[in-house]
Amino acid sequence: MQFFYPLNLPLALYYRVAGGYSVVDHQRFTVLGIAVFSVGLFLWLDSLVPSRRSALFVSCVMLLTARYPYYVYYCLFLVVPWVLLLIATRTRRVLISGEHVLDMRRLLVTLVITPAAALTLCVPYLRKMSQLLKETTDRGGGNYAYSTEYEFTFSDTVGSLVFPPAAQSEGWYYFSILGVLLIAAFAIGVIREEDKRDQRLLVIAVVWFGLLSYITYQDESVLFYFLWRYLPGFSQLRVWGRMGIILLPIIALVLARGHRHYETLRGRARCCRRSWCRHHGRAHLRRPALAAQRGAVRPLLAQMVVCPSSRP
Repeated sequence: MQFFYPLNLPLALYYRVAGGYSVVDHQRFTVLGIAVFSVGLFLWLDSLVPSRRSALFVSCVMLLTARYPYYVYYCLFLVVPWVLLLIATRTRRVLISGEHVLDMRRLLVTLVITPAAALTLCVPYLRKMSQLLKETTDRGGGNYAYSTEYEFTFSDTVGSLVFPPAAQSEGWYYFSILGVLLIAAFAIGVIREEDKRDQRLLVIAVVWFGLLSYITYQDESVLFYFLWRYLPGFSQLRVWGRMGIILLPIIALVLARGHRHYETLRGRARCCRRSWCRHHGRAHLRRPALAAQRGAVRPLLAQMVVCPSSRP
């Protein structure tokens, strides 16, 4: 049956024509497959836009059945803070551009009922998966050495931002040095211009980024030990550098604001150049007239000095 998977047909044809299949070919077809799947998923969810509850329900079901339970658990550190920020009026204005009037009662009902319906549907699957994990060595929780087996430190965080080979591969979220510089320039510009809205966004991003990164430091983090001891299910997981993936939404938001800030400065620079060109262009046009006036005045002054009696 796998042969009839659409992307396997051109793959088999390529294998036949090229006479082989290298690692690079595998990477190319993998990227192609992910891209095609992403486009199809986007079009499918876009068709559900008139019913946002349906789109949210489908997204929750896909998340809960995504085969990898770590990402389901990470939602506690992504969805809960995000919802709390959206509920508060000041922070909602920081996160959402423009004037959006939200019916908070309807929003809360949607955010509670829709995920609850998806969870109810997926409970049998999640229960069986939990039973399977408990039968696996150390997956039942309670082993601190197991939870902290893969070290992730501050140097890994810095490496994930500027030089991935220097960081643990499980925690990479590198998005180019250009993006890092754009965010840095945005932060400096916002501090200088004293834009309250963007300053609040930077505070939210720094606090969120700092707390989540601090949790991933494991032995070096008091917060990690507290969560490991008291938060249900926390002790069953390991390789905490992977949790860096939930930093991508807030990084993407700050990067988008940084790009908008850059475009604004670029527009101002264009206006300054245009006004400078207009001013100096007019000055260049005035110079011949001024030169002609000076040429007429100088002989007159000389005549007045040499022959005072011949003043006009």
